[in-house]
Amino acid sequence: MEAILDFSQPFNTALLDEIISAFYNVRDPQQQKAGQVLYALKEDNRSWAAADKIIENCKDPRSIFFGLILLEEMVQQRWTVIPPEQRESVKNYTLSKVMSYSSSMESIQNNEDLLHKWDIILVEIFKKEWPQNWTSFVHDLVTSALESESRCRNSIFILKIVVEDVFQFSDTTLTSQFSSQIQTALKNDMLEVYNLCTQVLVNTQVVSLLLDTIDIIRLIIKYLPDECVFSYELVDVLLKFITLDPFRTAAMACLHEILCHPSSSRFPSLVSQSLRRFLDYMKGYVNIEMDLKALWPTLPGELTDFINELTLFLTSVCRQHRELLEANAEFYVQLCEYILFLTRCPDREVLKLCMDFWKTWAHSIYDRFKKNANGVVPRNVDQPEGPYTGLTQQVIDITVQRMSRPEEVMVMENEDGEVVRVETKDTDGIALYKTMKECLVMLVSVDYTITEAIFMNYLDIQMQLSAQEPFRNSLQPLIWSIGSISGVLSEADERRLLMTTILDLLRLVQMKETKDDKAVVAGCLMYVIQQYPRFLKQHFKFLKTVIMKNFEFMHEKHPGVQDMACDTFKMIAKNCGSQLVVPQRVDGVEYPPFIQDIIVKMGAYMEALSPQQKDVFYEAVASVTKFERNEERRVVLVQNMMYSLNEALKAVIKAGLEDGAAFHTSEALQTVRNVLRYNRVVCAVVGNDFTSQLVGYFQDFVDLFVLYAQTVVAAVREKGEVATGYQQTRQEIIIKREVIRIVQTFLETYKQRGDASGSIVDLKQLCGKFLPVLLKDFSEAPDCVKEPATLQFLAVMIEKLREGCQEFIPDLLNSVYLSSLSLITVDRLKYSELCLSFFKMMENLSRFAFQFVFDFSEDKQKMLVDSIIWGYMDTERRIYECSLDTMITIVNSVRASNDAFKQPFYHSFLVYIMTHTLDCLTDKMHIPALAQITALLKILFSILMSQEVTQPLLPSCSSSFQNGVEVCHYLADYLIQKFPTCAPDVVNGYVLALSSSVNKTENEFKVINRDFLIQLKAVTNANYDLFADEKERKKQEEAAADLERRKQIPGLVSANEMPTDFDEL
Repeated sequence: MEAILDFSQPFNTALLDEIISAFYNVRDPQQQKAGQVLYALKEDNRSWAAADKIIENCKDPRSIFFGLILLEEMVQQRWTVIPPEQRESVKNYTLSKVMSYSSSMESIQNNEDLLHKWDIILVEIFKKEWPQNWTSFVHDLVTSALESESRCRNSIFILKIVVEDVFQFSDTTLTSQFSSQIQTALKNDMLEVYNLCTQVLVNTQVVSLLLDTIDIIRLIIKYLPDECVFSYELVDVLLKFITLDPFRTAAMACLHEILCHPSSSRFPSLVSQSLRRFLDYMKGYVNIEMDLKALWPTLPGELTDFINELTLFLTSVCRQHRELLEANAEFYVQLCEYILFLTRCPDREVLKLCMDFWKTWAHSIYDRFKKNANGVVPRNVDQPEGPYTGLTQQVIDITVQRMSRPEEVMVMENEDGEVVRVETKDTDGIALYKTMKECLVMLVSVDYTITEAIFMNYLDIQMQLSAQEPFRNSLQPLIWSIGSISGVLSEADERRLLMTTILDLLRLVQMKETKDDKAVVAGCLMYVIQQYPRFLKQHFKFLKTVIMKNFEFMHEKHPGVQDMACDTFKMIAKNCGSQLVVPQRVDGVEYPPFIQDIIVKMGAYMEALSPQQKDVFYEAVASVTKFERNEERRVVLVQNMMYSLNEALKAVIKAGLEDGAAFHTSEALQTVRNVLRYNRVVCAVVGNDFTSQLVGYFQDFVDLFVLYAQTVVAAVREKGEVATGYQQTRQEIIIKREVIRIVQTFLETYKQRGDASGSIVDLKQLCGKFLPVLLKDFSEAPDCVKEPATLQFLAVMIEKLREGCQEFIPDLLNSVYLSSLSLITVDRLKYSELCLSFFKMMENLSRFAFQFVFDFSEDKQKMLVDSIIWGYMDTERRIYECSLDTMITIVNSVRASNDAFKQPFYHSFLVYIMTHTLDCLTDKMHIPALAQITALLKILFSILMSQEVTQPLLPSCSSSFQNGVEVCHYLADYLIQKFPTCAPDVVNGYVLALSSSVNKTENEFKVINRDFLIQLKAVTNANYDLFADEKERKKQEEAAADLERRKQIPGLVSANEMPTDFDEL
């Protein structure tokens, strides 16, 4: 088989047929080898020259198709570097094949796959040749289409590819300038394409040709003049096709583009008449009284596609032309009834489209009533009957029935009917919930009376069901709907609704017999509790009842219930904590603050929880203590909360002092580990109020760190690296890490002000006591147990103390710098966490203590530069992003330093860093960091072109004034050698653009990089998203704008999105 890779011999097409046959035969013992040979052949830059022999001489159609793949990849990747005469030869050869295969309808049918591959190659050639050559490509296709029906069919197919490639997907396949030029040019050809399409629609009966023609009209509509788009003749033809089964969906999609065109509002008569004719047809085709939910599973694929397209059509047109349609309310209601019918469809995508429409519709109802009420939506007033009253009630009803699961609910029913914990975030479902919530909030704001009646009716139905009757799919959406309107109701309405709902749910918990059923009701109760903190704060008796019920749920060992109980308690703590730290009068009797009772009984409440769930519980209790305004009482609460933990720690220490082995029992290790993690959790919440706890037990924490550090080192030295897998050693490593994290957390959360006793913690002194122990352990520990958390702590300490940490830097660098550097340069993959922590530490050192970082010999400086470069060439995103940030910080710090330091640095490293940064840019694995790479390149080229460098950077530079030109030549040559299939003019133009654009904005600089990557993508056939960062930023901006919009209307922001009372402390 390997003989086929010997290009010194004539290409053996018969052997290729054999290899292809073996590859596609799963029983052939040579299949794997055949695959390897084919891959090697495909990747060889010389193989395309045999494409014509393969296509002409191979007998196996699969071999011919393989030859076409070779030819296509040559056009995509090597077109600009092959001689012009070869390009012309390939172009003519491709044209001849297209003409041959499309000579008759029979030929097309017999060779459809091959013909379409030739078509794709032809379009690729066109994209490479234009605009220097072949500007008549579209005209040539239209002319060819007039020759015969077979030519017409293939020309239409090619035109469809051109339109999709140029207008729909050009962002990621064409450079920004080329994309703009070709779109402008081709728009002038679209009228000619349109005229061809209109002739085809009336002169052919070939179904596939008609479908392609309708589809191409849909694609080019936005590029046509209005007189073509809004032609009654075109609309008449499309409406005729809508009545025919094969064309119904395609014609409706095309009509949708016309009626939703940006200029469609200028043609109200055409829009209105088209919709009336469309609705008349729908009345005879779709019966809105049928049970769509029951029928859906039995519908064939073409009908489900039709319903999807119908939903998109109706919702889009009714949204865009609402004002026009509302002029005839009866007709508008008829259209809305069809959308209401589609809203019952069980398909989630259809439901999403419908709910997006109802959300917009509900906003229009809300805005109308707000306008009529002079800017204020009236509350507790029955709204007058109107044309949409019945529709409003139906929309509310179906929204309540179909409400999607909110993010806070952690129990769900799986496909087997089992109630399980939610394991993955349902992003689509959460987005749908937010849409449905917004719709319901708008309608409830207009008329709560209707909504309350629906709620009460469904609650009554739930209470009348027997314990055995199915209820989950009706109860959960109901409760999610009730929870979704939090913040909308008046206090009286809210109190009436919640008292009924919570009491009914408490009864249902008792009524249900199976654990799964009880879990579902518990999830409903906890969810509704989370959504109404205002009600709970105003009704302490209810608040205490639901907290105690929540503690009961913490003992319910059902997937998701305990997690949700802990999260619910945390939300209550953060929203209602002010009610838990003050005495309360209940039924004439005054009780002490409820938090005191909770702290006393914490052990009992938490006994069934996992350590992770206890983390949440401690966080919740610690959050409540923050609501105590008196500092002394607040510190006492923290001390009381920590009492049982402190006693457990003391017991371990006491036993260990009596018998050293007691420190290393599994029970002792688990106890110490948990005590330390809960200390860290509490410290993160209470901040300064943790001072007395940390000061009181600091020495114990340090002693435990030293003890277990020594034990770990001894175990590794005795048993080798395998010891790190032992249960005992693993626990001891975690304990060391927890001690570091406690002190780190205190550094991060402590704010310089007096604690309860009026003293101030000297963070520098605290670090001075801890640092020697930490550094000694890091320097003495074997490589496999050097703790990344140590470097994380140092990064935080440097950022916190800033100038105050300078006296620690020499010892720090001596202990961790070179030892860490040697590890991550030898085996970056093995020490990935250490690598990440190291770069974060170096970034902070470069920012806050730069003068120490490069106070080393040049070879040590090179080790650092190399380690950062290796970091940003890593494949793990966290590492390469952190490394790029570190390099940006270092280069900026060098730039701000004096000439005595920066000139030698530039001479040694500037070109070196630039070269490797270009390597990073052109590595598809690093595309997500395009913005950071662009920022670094912009800084580097700014240094190069601004004459900051006063020494020659390359041997070819006779003076520093030549640096810019010579370095750019060097970088261009480097890239040309790296990408031999990319035209030298493209590379030279790219480097020139970088060097001449240093004063442009970062976004403009990024466009230059992206355009180059698009060209590289074409010649390397790589697959990556060059707009990922823009998409992510746009997504974040849209989310922020949406949150601001929702804040303007009461109830639109969910409880979990609102700042809690705790956040305002």
